[in-house]
Amino acid sequence: MLIINQVNQREVGLTNNLKSKKIMLKKSIQLFFAISLSVLLIQSVNAQSVWDSTGTTIYYNDGKVGIGSTSPTGHFSVVKTGTIGANGNFTNAYIYLADGTRQLGLDPNQVYASNELILSAVSGYIGMQTNGTERLRINNTGRVGIGNDAVDISGTALDQLVVGNGSSSQGMVLYHGNTSDAGYAFANTSGALTGRILYRGSSDRIGIQHGGVEKITIASNLVNIIPNAVFDGNVGIGASTPEELLHVSSGTSGDAVLRLEADTDNSFEGDNTRIEMFQDDGSIGVYIGFDQDWNGGGTQSDNLFRIVPRRANTNIEDAFIIKTEGSTGDVQSYIGIGTTDPTNALEVNGTIRSKEVRVEATGWPDYVFHPEYELRSLEEIEAHIKAKGHLPEVPSAKEVEEEGQHLGEMQQLLLKKIEELTLHVIELKKENEAQQKEIEKLKGN
Repeated sequence: MLIINQVNQREVGLTNNLKSKKIMLKKSIQLFFAISLSVLLIQSVNAQSVWDSTGTTIYYNDGKVGIGSTSPTGHFSVVKTGTIGANGNFTNAYIYLADGTRQLGLDPNQVYASNELILSAVSGYIGMQTNGTERLRINNTGRVGIGNDAVDISGTALDQLVVGNGSSSQGMVLYHGNTSDAGYAFANTSGALTGRILYRGSSDRIGIQHGGVEKITIASNLVNIIPNAVFDGNVGIGASTPEELLHVSSGTSGDAVLRLEADTDNSFEGDNTRIEMFQDDGSIGVYIGFDQDWNGGGTQSDNLFRIVPRRANTNIEDAFIIKTEGSTGDVQSYIGIGTTDPTNALEVNGTIRSKEVRVEATGWPDYVFHPEYELRSLEEIEAHIKAKGHLPEVPSAKEVEEEGQHLGEMQQLLLKKIEELTLHVIELKKENEAQQKEIEKLKGN
């Protein structure tokens, strides 16, 4: 101002001729440049108090910087309206970075990076993309989707981690059922959880489910499989390297036990346990197993172990049977071949061919030759034959037909009769010799 006042005083006493006007114009131009220079000097002094530089680096010394705000909240504040949006509109970004190929935009709701990364608060989730396709999503409840933007395939709050292919609801789910259950689930294309592997904390067991039904249960003392299990290869029970389709081993000691059981409720309804071996269409084969023979009134009558061949779709039920009957302390067993109801230790309905049959017996009839043995006379034998039609002690034909014969007893009886016959022959020989002597004597006279 002082410079401006001095210039004005100099112009007061000038004449109004042309020369004096030129002088005033010149002085005015000088005044303008003087004022402009003063302003620049003042601004330069003020600026140097906030900004400073070191080489090519410029930095801010104090205060806050605001873009779009006259009262910045933070040291560097950008204030505007709008958001990048799902389509990645970088013109709405608050801060924009680019390297010539990739772009990064930020706003208060979203971080968006060239279709590779989306961090969003507006939609309530964090998402990550590659090649324009979402690969990872974490929603506002903490549930995670990998390969799927659907973090709740089953449509419930059970899903915690979903891994899918991005094109459908098909995938794998890590979920929790309640405070004690958790597991993995496998969803089909419609999102139905058709398969599960789960741990049930309430019962301390692991289960494998299909269609909502637990097919395999693994607990500390059991493995339960229902209803069907298919294994492609050899199965070992107690054998680490099974050599057959089913290999049961007790290891270095103990019995190898395979237990088959039916009718665990003991209701005597005729349930049977069998091992069935059939060929092709099942028209031929054999089954080996236990049949519970019952009387139809709900009570058990017999237990039958059977070997039943099958030919031309027909079971031969009486091929081989072991029958047990009786009560506790008095159980009897009978073997039947060709019969379904044996009543003897071994009962065969058919022909037996053998090179040798050895029968153990006691009371062999050597006693016939003892001096004290009372031999029936021929007259007694003749009278018995006339009355009974068979030898004494020998069963009749009717008895043999109805009851059969005891082979050991019959052998003893036949030998006894032969020995008795031998004694009679010896006695007759003696009588004959005595008579012959009498005849010779009579001839000599």
